[in-house]
Amino acid sequence: MGRPTLADRKDTRSELTKVALEMIQTKGYNAFSYNDLAERLNIRKASIHYYFPTKEDLGIGLIQDRLKAADVWQKAIEDKNLDPQGQLQAYFDYFAGLSQNCTRICPVGALSSEWGSLPPKLQQAVNALVKRHQVWLSGVLEKGRAAGQFNKKGAVEEQAQFIYASVQGALQTSRAQNNLDYFNQVTRQLREALKA
Repeated sequence: MGRPTLADRKDTRSELTKVALEMIQTKGYNAFSYNDLAERLNIRKASIHYYFPTKEDLGIGLIQDRLKAADVWQKAIEDKNLDPQGQLQAYFDYFAGLSQNCTRICPVGALSSEWGSLPPKLQQAVNALVKRHQVWLSGVLEKGRAAGQFNKKGAVEEQAQFIYASVQGALQTSRAQNNLDYFNQVTRQLREALKA
C-alpha cells in the first residue's frame, strides 16, 4: 500500500502544524525540514507545499494558529471568573503544562533563540504573538492593581514584559535541567514580587 494522498487525510494542514509545532518546541525551527515532516506524517513533500509553499509560510501559519489558541484560552480564563491572581496562576499553569515535563519549550521562545536566521515575516508574526501575551498580562495586572492584589511598582507594561521574559527563560532553563520545579520556583518568586 502506497502513501496516502491528500484526499486520504482528514486534516493535513492541522497535522502539519501540530507536528511542526512539536519539532520547533523540541528541536528548533532550523533543525527540521519538509522531508522530516513528510516522513513523520507519511505523506509526500508536495502535500506540504500544497498547504505551505515555503517553510516561512509554515512558521507563519503555525503562529497564526497559536494566536487563535491564545484567544480561545484567554476567553476560557475570563469565563472562569478568576480574580487577577487566579488568572496569573492559570497563565503560569498553562506554560507548565506546555513544557510536557520539561521536554518542550514555548514555540516563541524556541523561535526567538533562532531570531537572526528567521525570515522577516516570520519575525513579525512572532512579535505579534508576544504582543498578544503582553497585552493580556497588562490587563490582568491593571485589574490586580485596581483590586489591591498587585503592587504598583513601575509601568504595567514593564511588569508584563518582566513576567513574560521570566516565564520564557524559566521554561528554557527547566528543560535544560530537566526540572519543572525550577519553573515553579521562578513563577512563585514572580507572584511574590507582584504582591501589593
